[in-house]
Amino acid sequence: MAIAHRSRLRSRLETRARSAERVRALLPLTRFLHLGEIAGGPLLIAAVVALIWANIPGAGYTALWRHELTLSLGWLSRTEPLNRWVTDALLPLFFFVAGLEIKRELVHGELDSWRRAALPLAVAIGGIVVPMGCYLAFTHGSPESRGWAIPVATDIAFALALLGLLGDRAPRSVKVLALAFAAIDDIGATLIVAVFYSAHLSWPALVVAAGFLLLILSCRWLSVRGELIYWLLGAGFVASVLQGGIHSTVAGLVLGMLAPSHSLFSREDLVARLDEVSGHISDLDARLAQFEESGQDTECHEYEELLERQAAYLAELEELTVGYEAPADRELRRVTPWVSYLVLPVFGLANAGVPITTDALGSLVTLGASLAIVVALTIGKPVGFLLAAWLALRTGLAQLPEGVGWRHLAVVGMLAGVGFTVSLFIAQLAFTAGGGLDRIKLAVLLGSFIAAALGTGTGYALLRPSESRASPT
Repeated sequence: MAIAHRSRLRSRLETRARSAERVRALLPLTRFLHLGEIAGGPLLIAAVVALIWANIPGAGYTALWRHELTLSLGWLSRTEPLNRWVTDALLPLFFFVAGLEIKRELVHGELDSWRRAALPLAVAIGGIVVPMGCYLAFTHGSPESRGWAIPVATDIAFALALLGLLGDRAPRSVKVLALAFAAIDDIGATLIVAVFYSAHLSWPALVVAAGFLLLILSCRWLSVRGELIYWLLGAGFVASVLQGGIHSTVAGLVLGMLAPSHSLFSREDLVARLDEVSGHISDLDARLAQFEESGQDTECHEYEELLERQAAYLAELEELTVGYEAPADRELRRVTPWVSYLVLPVFGLANAGVPITTDALGSLVTLGASLAIVVALTIGKPVGFLLAAWLALRTGLAQLPEGVGWRHLAVVGMLAGVGFTVSLFIAQLAFTAGGGLDRIKLAVLLGSFIAAALGTGTGYALLRPSESRASPT
């Protein structure tokens, strides 16, 4: 029995060693993908499928996604169309990842000091204010003005994917700037949703949400390590916030920004303790081998004690390797694939399907919300982005990162007009299915497509493949 137990211990040790080697082999790939955490490809494919599906007569796209479902769980009871359930239940995970990205940028990235954050902050403000002004200029005084926030957000998944298509025309510093800009842009969009697009507030539900948040903070303060408890409390927090009249995406962003971004110990302490624990495991393994080779009784108390000590060191070894990774980084690594290949594609499939009719196309060339969205995304975004950058640099509040010039800023500004995910989401909040939502979605898709084409085409035309440093003039 004891020999079998020791064999199992050895098997566990070998499994962990193989896992460590796989992780080590994947590190270059994860570092390469680190800037573009969320993949835009699956979302694009889902959007194309949704558009085709919605325009096939009798295919049942609208009937499926607008079929109403009721969920009742204790005090929580909601009735919504299926596509709204997709938005309310899945999109918080996208904003959770956004919150993790923002936290990382604030602690370790481009937003960890005022000097570094000034330019992303300035262009984010410009990229919100000018598109909003463009939209209101077309819709002022009409009921459609309630959609003013639709063009203010950037779909960073698409933007970074398009920057990736430019290859070495877009150096790493440009992608870092785009990611930092998107982090602030996400905060702005979330605050807008929380303040201007929240339903009637239910204070009892918000009190419950505050209770869940307090429990999460208490678990952090008590250094509770079990991830399941955080996920359960987080789900309760999201559901309570949604029931309280504030959209669940706000809760997702808050949870992401609350995740600890520091590991439990330093690299030096980790290496020292790993060496020490590995040495203990090797010594114990040698002593156990002596027991077996000498023919001594492997059922004796001393042998069993050696096995238990080895198991304890093995558990500590696992705890050290897991604990060194910051919780925010660990959740980002684990959740991002689910967001890229499940959450966003399902969201796109449920919301991007728009019947392309003569009336919908005609609305794109007449004054109103549809034309306002297209103009705001394709012209307002880059103008606001570049104007804010010029003001920040001219006044000395900010400086261009190394390797970034005005041509790079122009390309990023154009790609910032790819609204898609968040723009479709805000459109859902501002308009109803019978109140012109389909033509608004079509305008978002068209404006985002034009912005993507302009940004990518300009990047290939203006940026040189070997360019690593551009002049700001």
